[in-house]
Amino acid sequence: PGVLEYSIETLPDFGVLQDPNTGQMITEPNTELAGYGNKVIYVPNPGYTGSDYFTFTANDGGILPQGGVSNLATISIDVTTVIYAENMDSDPNIYWDFDPGEGDSCWAWGTPTGGGGQYCNPDPTSGYTGVNVIGYNLNGDYRLGISETEWATLGPIDCSQFRDIKLCFYRWTNIYEKPYDYADIEISIGNSWNQICDNFRMTDSCWVLKEIDISEYADGQSSVYIRWGIGPTNGSYSLSGWNIDDVELRGVAVEPCDTPGDFEPDCDVDMIDLGYLMDHWLDSGCDDTAGDPSDWCFGADLNRDGTVNLADLGILACHWLETQNQ
Repeated sequence: PGVLEYSIETLPDFGVLQDPNTGQMITEPNTELAGYGNKVIYVPNPGYTGSDYFTFTANDGGILPQGGVSNLATISIDVTTVIYAENMDSDPNIYWDFDPGEGDSCWAWGTPTGGGGQYCNPDPTSGYTGVNVIGYNLNGDYRLGISETEWATLGPIDCSQFRDIKLCFYRWTNIYEKPYDYADIEISIGNSWNQICDNFRMTDSCWVLKEIDISEYADGQSSVYIRWGIGPTNGSYSLSGWNIDDVELRGVAVEPCDTPGDFEPDCDVDMIDLGYLMDHWLDSGCDDTAGDPSDWCFGADLNRDGTVNLADLGILACHWLETQNQ
């Protein structure tokens, strides 16, 4: 056998496949790809986010068991939504905040000049897309002896209706390794910061795509902050530092939870929801004149009788520790 023939055996449920060799949509199962091709283009249905899959086989033209049709293989697809995207073409200062530095040695938005690189690679001369980036010292190397971390902070970003969230961005970064120079990425959803990436020696001479799974912290959260840091640095070597472009947060949209008593909502009824009910305990005069159930004492009057009392606690108790799949 000289070549492999690929056949799409089952089609995806929530999208369509296209054979790039012909430009035609694949509308029937058991369809061989034209020209011994081994690639397809998947396009999700409009508005769909979530999981999807299709299956295929390959055939080398031989005879089983040494050759012939392969086992059935599955391609799993995770269709995500862009929660936040910034390509740096325009000043992103609405969502970004920069710590002050000294002179040119600071965080800034603009066009990098290709400077620096005395001990490693210089900065780029443009972004990955367009001309602008967010970078540390767009004119050259970071300074020696930075005493405390200086941050470029993104946020807040509302991720409350998403799961499986990832941070994606392109970097052109040159940093000496720890413990001499530090470059970290951290995330916060409250009053504390958690490290999601720390540096080994980064020596980029081109744009590199970086993808970080932040679902542990960001899923379902309404106020997410992410920050890129540089420093402290020592007094020996300085490199060209951070350049960041095309920053995205992507996730899978979730359906709203509708379990009675799930006030958060996080699709389960637990102590946090009980605490919310207690915060409105014996509130009275609840009204829904606007026609919104949440107007009934901020949603705590579950039976809508005008008062938050034992009847509402009973409804919550009926759903205690009930979990609803998202």
